[in-house]
Amino acid sequence: MQFTLSKLFAFTVAAQAISIASAASRATTISPSTDTDSPTPLDFATAKVCTGSFLTGTCGGTKASSIPSSCKNFSAEFTDDIVSIQVVDGMSCQFFVDPNCSGAVLTVTGTVNDLSGTNFYKSLSSLQCFNA
Repeated sequence: MQFTLSKLFAFTVAAQAISIASAASRATTISPSTDTDSPTPLDFATAKVCTGSFLTGTCGGTKASSIPSSCKNFSAEFTDDIVSIQVVDGMSCQFFVDPNCSGAVLTVTGTVNDLSGTNFYKSLSSLQCFNA
């Protein structure tokens, strides 16, 4: 089967539109990465969260499929257990203490190696990302 470049482009745009529409309709969940193949999903993450300081412990990531991204709730492995955060260059993410991107908010650009000593230490439940 042959695809012309314009048909392939139209298919790609339609697939992205469906993906964005379905992501915007509900909050999604961020879970730990279990992929052992290289590169791992964390290599492409917009935001990475970890249960240990300096991006150690159990880590998980999310990639923004649209900007602003839809709200993403953390899975049980991360809810109220996040200690360090990394956001890729050019992006800014808001981390919320309550699910569905509500409650007190911490805005992060770059890396936060240790949240201990802050009101956000092991208290984050959801996030949303934007262009910085």
